[in-house]
Amino acid sequence: MFTVVVTVIPAIAAAAGAGLVAPSLLGRNLASYELAAVGLVFGLVGWALTASHRRRARKRILEMRDSALW
Repeated sequence: MFTVVVTVIPAIAAAAGAGLVAPSLLGRNLASYELAAVGLVFGLVGWALTASHRRRARKRILEMRDSALW
């Protein structure tokens, strides 16, 4: 559930922010596929960050377990 929240909410926020800021920066509204691309990129970044966090946590737990066995 945490992964979904960390992935989806920033992606939606980034797409909404890009939709609001683009007219003033670019002078035109973004097309729907451009907004989807922004959301996808931020979603992938969020997913990668949570995957990295889970991997580090799992490694830390395994190291603690291994040191407790000695």
